[in-house]
Amino acid sequence: MSDTEGSAGERRNSLVVMCATLLSRLLGIVKARVISSVFGASGTADVINFTFNIPNNFRKLFAEGAVSAAFIPVISDGIQADPDQLERPRRLFGTLIAAQIIIFVPLSVLTALWAPEIISFISDFHEPAQRELSAQLLVWFVLFLATISIANIFAVVLQSHARFVAQAFAPLLMSLCVIFSILFLSSRLGAFSMAFGVVAGGFLQAFATYIPVRKLGYRLWPNLQFRTPDFSRLIRAWSSVAFISIILVLAQQVSYWFASALEQGSVTALSNAIIFWQTPYGIFFTAIATVLFPQLSVAFSSKDESSWNSAVCRGLENLCMFMIPSALILFFLRHEVISAVLQTGLFTAENTRMTAKVLTWYLAGMTFSACYAFLQRCCYSRKDYRLPLIVSLGVTCMDIFLTYLFIRSGLGIQSLSLAAAISQFLGFLFLYGIVLIPRHGFSHAKLVKKSARILIANVPLLICGLLYVAGNFTWWERGSSMSNFFAVAVLGCAGLGCSFVFYRIARIDFVAAIKKNQEK
Repeated sequence: MSDTEGSAGERRNSLVVMCATLLSRLLGIVKARVISSVFGASGTADVINFTFNIPNNFRKLFAEGAVSAAFIPVISDGIQADPDQLERPRRLFGTLIAAQIIIFVPLSVLTALWAPEIISFISDFHEPAQRELSAQLLVWFVLFLATISIANIFAVVLQSHARFVAQAFAPLLMSLCVIFSILFLSSRLGAFSMAFGVVAGGFLQAFATYIPVRKLGYRLWPNLQFRTPDFSRLIRAWSSVAFISIILVLAQQVSYWFASALEQGSVTALSNAIIFWQTPYGIFFTAIATVLFPQLSVAFSSKDESSWNSAVCRGLENLCMFMIPSALILFFLRHEVISAVLQTGLFTAENTRMTAKVLTWYLAGMTFSACYAFLQRCCYSRKDYRLPLIVSLGVTCMDIFLTYLFIRSGLGIQSLSLAAAISQFLGFLFLYGIVLIPRHGFSHAKLVKKSARILIANVPLLICGLLYVAGNFTWWERGSSMSNFFAVAVLGCAGLGCSFVFYRIARIDFVAAIKKNQEK
């Protein structure tokens, strides 16, 4: 394959991933709107959001992140060694299926037996009815975790074979199932309509990704031969990344525990704020990190320190380029956006204000959070897992301590996002100081100069936002409607247009930046 063909293929794959991520985030917002409309910010909504967060966090261990980071290099080696017969990757695939069965069958049984005790231990719900409902939902949500974990194995196989369409768009099925299940079954099933939706969606996602996997010659036959070199390599790699994922899981679970002890609606406010924050974060960070991480790994393997330094600098610049205007626009329109999307049914203007409080500090720290996560991947590219683990542990401890301190100081629900923003900012500073400051050849001056240009180019957007806030508009309090949604869209597009114009004036071409990342 020529370089031109490879570059074109890479651009197509990047576009597929970006479009799928965008649709996934939008459906996530629609899903949050449906949940808020049907259940409001009531105790039931708090139970649903709290309980679903448990398996959703463990996806980082069994269905995303750790498994993907460990599985892709190993199965890719097998594909390269035997591209025709695929004996090694198919054997490893069967071993992973067997491992999933061994993990999730006992886990499902134990959850069914001990769900009330688990919920009593990790939550602080005051009402017995909330704890009982949470325990019942947890059993179903663990089944969802099992289906989504198997679906992720199928997705990783497709990625390793450079098949991106099915694995990128299959997750949309889960969101659609949840949305339709709650809309049409909540009147009869109540909170269990959510449980039915996620389990059915998990099965559909697994089925949609298995079809192209089967066409590649893989079969769902468990392989109990665990003592193979490939599986041993996978377990070693997985255990390294899993420690960091466990820390992140525990940190978010502690945040939900803190939220469950605050006023009613706090868990829902936290959950909704994370959804809005992750929409721009997920789209841009995923696009940049997905393109640059392989380049960083190749540069390190080939001992090309100049290319590694250049890729790191480019990644940090591009994160600033996209994250700063995204954070500013969403910050100044946070009430309007939340209201237009969620404020209907039982979700009131007061619930919008509560969600906006949490979202405020997430947005304030969004750029540094993205840069912190990117520097972690820079460490992974150098096969350094120890430093990110130590820093993640420190950031998590700082997050928990600050959350407790701020809650004791009376800051309430916004304590959670404020603590997260501060701790991840400190994590970024620490990693930058350890990883990049001592490096010879890294152009700190170039990075500072480009970042300063980006900041200056966003000053007009900042001024426009401040002028809008000074108007003290309250039209968003009327709640969700087509006119309000249209107004939010117009204001958002105006903000994007302002950024585009002044980026052009400052000669910052973010479209060229994406192409440059893809073609390097």
